[in-house]
Amino acid sequence: MARIEFHGVRVSWPSVGVEAAWEPEETGMIQQVIRPGMTALVAGGGFGWIASVVAATVGTDHVVVFEPQPAL
Repeated sequence: MARIEFHGVRVSWPSVGVEAAWEPEETGMIQQVIRPGMTALVAGGGFGWIASVVAATVGTDHVVVFEPQPAL
């Protein structure tokens, strides 16, 4: 089970098959390239799927998410 906690909010999902949940190509590339402890910048955070995958891998203290569209 992949889990992240950020400012008291916990998000969990099954580790198996998570890459098929949303944006499978991008999720697969992220999981192949990044490793725990790396620092990551997610530009264009959108609704947060990619940011969540990154944070679950590198840790919430090692990811910065930028979303320029205030409505998102």
